[in-house]
Order: sequence, then C-alpha cells, then structure tokens
Amino acid sequence: MASALITRAGLAVVGGIGGFLTAGVVRQKQDFPTNPFHVFKALGDSAAPRKPKRRAIVIGGGVVGVSTAYELSQRGFQVALLENQGHVAPECSQAPAGGMQRMNHVVDKHTWIKTFKNLLPWASDKYFLMSWTSTLTDPHFLRWLAEFSYTSLALPSKEREHREAAMLDFTNYAIDAFVALLTSSDERRKASAFSTNGALNLCVGEQGIAEARARGATWPGMKDCEPNRSVIDRAALLDLEPWLAQTAGTQDITGAVYQADAARGNSPWASEVMEQLARDNGVEFVYNTKVLGFEVQLDQQGPNKRVCAIHTSRGTVAVDTNTQIVVAAGSWTPLILRKLDLFASIYPMKGYSLLVDVGKRAAEASPQRIVSYKKLFLARYHDELRVSGLGQFSGWQTGISEDIKSTMRRDAKALLPGLSEEIDKGYVLTGLRPYAADALLLLGQAPEHSNVFINVGPGFNGWKNALGTGRLLALMMDRGVDAELGVPFDVSVFDPRLRVKVSPLFVGLCNLLRPNQGTEYHKPHHVAH
Repeated sequence: MASALITRAGLAVVGGIGGFLTAGVVRQKQDFPTNPFHVFKALGDSAAPRKPKRRAIVIGGGVVGVSTAYELSQRGFQVALLENQGHVAPECSQAPAGGMQRMNHVVDKHTWIKTFKNLLPWASDKYFLMSWTSTLTDPHFLRWLAEFSYTSLALPSKEREHREAAMLDFTNYAIDAFVALLTSSDERRKASAFSTNGALNLCVGEQGIAEARARGATWPGMKDCEPNRSVIDRAALLDLEPWLAQTAGTQDITGAVYQADAARGNSPWASEVMEQLARDNGVEFVYNTKVLGFEVQLDQQGPNKRVCAIHTSRGTVAVDTNTQIVVAAGSWTPLILRKLDLFASIYPMKGYSLLVDVGKRAAEASPQRIVSYKKLFLARYHDELRVSGLGQFSGWQTGISEDIKSTMRRDAKALLPGLSEEIDKGYVLTGLRPYAADALLLLGQAPEHSNVFINVGPGFNGWKNALGTGRLLALMMDRGVDAELGVPFDVSVFDPRLRVKVSPLFVGLCNLLRPNQGTEYHKPHHVAH
C-alpha cells in the first residue's frame, strides 16, 4: 500500500509559504542524528512463536511520566522512558511544596478578574509576575490566553459544573491510588515523607474568618471535598502550630481553615520511589535524551496517521506497529506536540520553591502541617522545609529571577523569624507548571494520531494526580480509548481529541516567530536524596 512519509520537525508546509517553510523542514531534518537508537532491550531468545510484545515509549521523566511508565508496565507493556536530563523529577516535579489535598483550582470570572488585576502595573501584593516580552509577543501564549478567557467568562455554567465535578472526582480517585501505594509499606511511606496530619489556610482579621465560614470552610478559589474540615480560632491554631506565636508579624492572623486529614508528600522523593518500582517491573530509563522531531505515515488500520520514528539527540528510534507513544513531559508537552502540528492549550507558569535545612530545630520553629499564608505555602519533610511562593509567566525560560528569590527569602523570614539564618542558607528551585487554560487534565489519545497519547496538566498542585493519570491512561491503552473503564467520573472531559487542535498553519507561525522557543533552558539544581 502506498504510504505518505512526512517528517515533522515542528515547521508546517502551508500554502503559498510552502517553499520557505519546506526548506526549514529539510534543514532541521539534516540536523537530526541519523544513527539507529535502540531503547528497548531484547526480550530474550525462544524457539516457540509468541505474540509480539506490546510496547510503549514514555516521553518525560517527571512524576507523571514515571508513574505512567510504572502503570503501563503493570499492564504488561514493555516500557522505555526518555528523559532530557540525567535523573527523574528533574524540574517541576522537584519543586512543589507537596500538598495532596482533595481540592482543585477553579477557573471562572473571579479567576479572570483576579488574574487581570494582577497584571496591572500598579497592582500590589501580586501572586504572579509577568515577563511581558516573553509572553505578549508569543502567539502560543496569546492563543492560550484566549482559551483561558473563554473558559473563565463564556463557558456555560452547566458545562463548567460538570467539568469541575469530573475533575474533583478524578482527584479523589488519584489521591486514593497514591495514598494506597505510598502507605503500602513503611519503607515507601518514609522514603516519600508521606503524612496525613492536615493543612491550614491562615485567615487574616475577623473578615477573613467570616469569609472562610461563608465558604463552608473551603480554601479560597478552590473546589474542596476534604472530608474533615473546619474553621478554627487563633487559640486552636496556636495549639496546632505554636511557632506562629513567636512571629510578631502574624498578630493579624485570627484563625484558619483546617483540613484535619489532608495529605502531603515530597514529590521528588516520591518520584524516586516510583522509579524504583518501575525498574523492578523492567521499565528502561533512557536519560540525557532529547526528543527533536517525529516521522509519521498513514496508518494502514484506519484514517489516522501514526508515528513511525522519533528523532532524538542520540539517534533515531524506530517505532513499529506494536509501539505506542505517551507524551508526558509537563510544560514541555505542547512544544513536543507542535512537532506533530498539534496545539495544546498548555502554557508554563514558573513556580519557585525555597528549600531550607532546619535540622534539629524542625519541631520548635517550623510547621508540623501544610501551612498557607498569603502568597506562601509551607510544608516540612523530615529536616527539609519547603517554602513555595510567587509564580511567573516567562515562556519556557527556566532561569531564576533574583528579585523573586530575594522576595521569597524576605517573606519567609518575616513568617519564620526563628529560622532566618537557615533561610539565608537555603536555595531556590524553579519548575515550569503545565497550566491548562481550562484547568483540566489532557489525558488520552492525540487527535488524528493512532499511536500518540497525552498525559499533562492541569498545572496547579498537579503532582498528586500523577499515579491516577498514569493508571487511567494505562487502562485506555490496554482496553481501548473508548472502552468502558469502570471509573466513577466522566473520562471524556479530559479527552485530547476534543481539546487539542490540529493546527499546521498556527504551528508554522509559532516556529517562524519563535524559532528557538524552549531552548532558553537552565539546567536545574538536582536535589540529592
């Protein structure tokens, strides 16, 4: 059968500009290493004929990619994982504060108003910053912003409620899965620093307490289904967290929303637990390997295309008809999908975390639970205190802003004066959160590609969903994307076939205006465990 072999280097061949853009494709293809690169080990010799082994290549070594690889291996797939860096959880997955609460951010008109007020030059108390030259001249950001605005302002209320309910039900499913795995042995619980001793959102003034009660003891801006939550006064708060009494600047704190059973865990440490479980199942981890492009051909089994080769920095990986591909690369996912002429409405929000070694003073001077206060989110894991703070829209630039770093240290010392010396010695990490314009996961098969699957989003506190997304995607790839999966929520809400767009012209425009997008990369500091 005649097949069309098409090289996708991320630059579309479109109409009248085809000649110029085709030259770009050919030039980029010539830059690819052409040597064969084998990512799967031999299955062993056997004289008896057998059914070909199902295979999967997972792109991305964060907690989502590692969890997906593990879950696929649990269902009998031979799995290879490709990661650009030299270890698991190299970026966003090593930066979260680690909350695993049963709640999700809401994207509605209040979110939109808060976001755009935050963008005003004279706005005070910003919760994220914007690099104007990196964003407002970026067509990918502008299209993301349009979809964010539609979801916030124009989405019908019934559809919004349905999406939020499905996302919250999925979050419960995902957290239950992660809790069961991390608590299945004392070794895993300790290695991930997993705990369920609660979370506190501090209230300021009597108005803060009144608003918390009016919300039904939920955190602001959240859909919350934590089962054991309440509003507590200042005296009860200080019984739980006595170190707050030592902070002169917190006299305006009048109480808190208390989630008594909220869970937390250290994301990079949990990623290492998942890596070991996956290795035990035979998953092959192929580090220091960057995906540069794809080759696709018409699928003989249907109307779609299928990827037949992956071009990497170490050579070309042949993809046979028994191999499926999962793009689970966090904020880098939309850039990888653009190499297939696909637009995913995901944009990176750079998150910052300050890691502080509190040593023997952990119990007396730092939180015993998750604590959220204004722009800060604190959680302690053994002797390591994590302080998360401001976000930043700056495209795919991963460098650390010195202004934000100074602001985080200042705010942390104001809240934790007893740890000022330790805070000055702490170091700051960044990670790009994959912020979905509609606050939903993208989970399932890519449009018009029979062997490409996506697992990314929603961007805020998403690590808690990692095992759940991996498990659900493995079910789809095992049983079929439209099969009954037996889960208590509407899976179609997350379907990329409905939300990722085939956009060759738009992808060509992005690559024409931003040919080096995603190359402004600073290798992150690796936190040894």
